[in-house]
Amino acid sequence: MTTKACELKSEFKEKTKSRPVRMCVVCRGRFDKFALNRFGREGERLVKNNVNGRSFYICSVCLKDEKRLQKSLLKTKINIEELKRCL
Repeated sequence: MTTKACELKSEFKEKTKSRPVRMCVVCRGRFDKFALNRFGREGERLVKNNVNGRSFYICSVCLKDEKRLQKSLLKTKINIEELKRCL
């Protein structure tokens, strides 16, 4: 294989490398994992950037929109005051 072919092959590998994608629970938009805010439970309290167990993601746009956030969190045991304490 020529040097040029090796370079093209390595460029192709870099471009096809997958990035983790997660969904915002409020707007259902799909974003890069690292662009979202991760929340989870530790016992009875809500914690930001929880790494253990089940967690959920909220995008920064939805965190600013209180009305939309309240509507989506009505079905859960989480209230906005608890979420704001984590930020």
